[in-house]
Amino acid sequence: SSGGNVSSLIRTLATAEGRQQHKEQEEKKQPVAQPPPEQKPLRAPPCERMPDGSCRVRGVYHHQVLKAGLRLLDERWGLLGKGLGDLADGMLRSSLFRDLLSGKIRLQSVTGNDVSAAQHDIKKLTLVQLLRLRTLHLDFTPSGCGADTITGVGGTHEAFLTTLDGLLFQQLGYKAVSPGGENGQAAAARFKSTSDAHQCGREAVMFVAAADAVPSPIWWSWWLPEGVDVATDESGGAPRVQNRQRVFFNAQLFASSRKFSDGGVFEVSDFSKPDRHDPSGRLRWMDWKLHVVTEEGDLSQEPRADIVVPEATSPASPSREAAANGKNKNAVEPAAAGGNTAGLVNAETLRNLRGGLRKTGTLERLGQQ
Repeated sequence: SSGGNVSSLIRTLATAEGRQQHKEQEEKKQPVAQPPPEQKPLRAPPCERMPDGSCRVRGVYHHQVLKAGLRLLDERWGLLGKGLGDLADGMLRSSLFRDLLSGKIRLQSVTGNDVSAAQHDIKKLTLVQLLRLRTLHLDFTPSGCGADTITGVGGTHEAFLTTLDGLLFQQLGYKAVSPGGENGQAAAARFKSTSDAHQCGREAVMFVAAADAVPSPIWWSWWLPEGVDVATDESGGAPRVQNRQRVFFNAQLFASSRKFSDGGVFEVSDFSKPDRHDPSGRLRWMDWKLHVVTEEGDLSQEPRADIVVPEATSPASPSREAAANGKNKNAVEPAAAGGNTAGLVNAETLRNLRGGLRKTGTLERLGQQ
């Protein structure tokens, strides 16, 4: 009976041993909590074949595609034997960077003072080292002045990532526009400003990610920003500076050419648009329509639509001019960066807010007047 059960429970709980046995029995009855399934990082944006034979790459944010492209480049260059190499001489925090690049420690575990002291050393990293360091921290969004905290430690980490992003995309832009994928001063001379190099780097990474979803053809028609000069082409002609030049970008080699490929090229029509549900106004949905052009004469004589890769599509992204110069004048506040702001406003949120409103009768009184 229920009375007997209660009496038995009382006797059991009367001693320390009985209480321990009762606790163990109750714990056995509790269901074992299963950890949530680990989400794999995006490898390539989704792609669908259209009835007209074109491809549509859409359904993800720009910043997600940029992350996928950086991961692919890091893996690809690692497989090609492009090791991280030795760190440059004269670095103030060489041991810290060595631990970060090896994955021994993470940036979020480093104190603000050490991060601040190491920021100057970022400029001495090679392209491969910059890429590896950023890839290891793609999912780290530090909290800074935009968060409800009592310290500014996160702001120091944000400034570090801002500088890292700027230099990384600048170097990627230098490499992408060159026929042989060269780096250094020779590549930098092809740009009127470092901001153009930064823009080219971001666009090239988008191509890399999209090319993993649609691997053939491997060449992409690419209209460069105004004034960007392309290196001497395969025929030996002198480089020419036009208002805008078209090159053909090889996403596998991460290099450009003026020569049309016999296998055809992709032309991109960009229909990307902002996420209207994003309160920050920074998130942008990717929507590319890819057309395969097999004859050079069929290429469009002007861009079908400019590829727009907004500056706030990575976890810590500066304005283009500041980023390209490796500075952090206009670092994006973390509350409005990356995917953390997605979904802050939805139907459920609005219903909850509406339920919390108090009736005042104001509308009824206004209607009677």
